[in-house]
Amino acid sequence: MKLKSLQLALLLLFLPAIAWGQERDPLVLLAEAKAVLILRHAQTVPGTGDPAGFDPGDCSTQRNLSDAGRQEAQRLGAMLRDAGLGRARLFSSPWCRAQETARLLALGPVEISPLLASIWNDRLQYPDRSAELRQAIADWSEPEPLILVTHGVNISALLGKSAAQGSGYILVPEAKGTVAAVGRVP
Repeated sequence: MKLKSLQLALLLLFLPAIAWGQERDPLVLLAEAKAVLILRHAQTVPGTGDPAGFDPGDCSTQRNLSDAGRQEAQRLGAMLRDAGLGRARLFSSPWCRAQETARLLALGPVEISPLLASIWNDRLQYPDRSAELRQAIADWSEPEPLILVTHGVNISALLGKSAAQGSGYILVPEAKGTVAAVGRVP
């Protein structure tokens, strides 16, 4: 009887610490490089997808950020710095709107990753690309926070959730190459 009372007392003593660990602010987890931020590029000029004949290497052929989108990306960068991110590893889709969003966050140099390229025109890529991206996020172990700037269709394929322009999800790796969304930005 006394042993069960002691076990219950210990459980009640440690329960707040256990709950606190699970309910930490997702932005703090991101700043500590214990989570990854995946963002959809900021607001663009009206439309969806890209014009016929666009070239990912030629910004003049693409749907690009609007002035409001540029301001949105700068505000998001300021919000992330206020949350404790001084620098981050930034990876972007090759599309100009994603690269510009990443640069305007002003958290470090931007690296281009084909893994983040839009899958809008090739839906057969959804399962393979999502699996590769999920594994890359799960394998991230660098000391700097990781921010990935991509497209809405990629986020939907990865998480089964939509993301408005300029928004995204904070993800934590789970077992066997899976990820869980623990927060939204903004």
